[in-house]
Amino acid sequence: GVAPFNSWPGTFAVVTSTWATGGGVVPNAADYGIIELAPRSCSGATRLIGNCIGFAGFQTGSFAKEHITAMGYPCNIDSCRKMHRVDAEPHLAYAPNNLSIGSDMGPGSSGGGWFQNYGEYGTGQHDGASNRVRAVTAWGFEDPSLKEQGAAIFDSRFVQILNIACGHRAGNC
Repeated sequence: GVAPFNSWPGTFAVVTSTWATGGGVVPNAADYGIIELAPRSCSGATRLIGNCIGFAGFQTGSFAKEHITAMGYPCNIDSCRKMHRVDAEPHLAYAPNNLSIGSDMGPGSSGGGWFQNYGEYGTGQHDGASNRVRAVTAWGFEDPSLKEQGAAIFDSRFVQILNIACGHRAGNC
């Protein structure tokens, strides 16, 4: 496969209690988690992944009817080997705190970020809130003809697990 930035093993993970006690039912109101990755060699030094490839910001709160860019590595497109992108407008979905989008991505794209204002912008083009992850792909339909995916919106539960991850190792946040 293609791995331009090497592989980064996970060393710690934290999930929301809503997900942990949800019995695997989807949609789930807080279906997201955070994985701490081990430092690796990058540009001649041992670094955290964000210091090698960059960071995206995040934002909590509802964002229905705004433009988003969803990313993932779907196995129905390029056999999970290339990042795929879908630009869409999310709409309220089938469960509390969930949005859905039209998408041709299938299994393998779970965990891919839903970005608000993705990309590089010119001076004065937007309000400066670019590249913010608002949710991650959490569910879709097994019937590929339905072409829909969903995600739980980052909220206070995301902030709780972020604080745990930030406190786990110096330099995480």
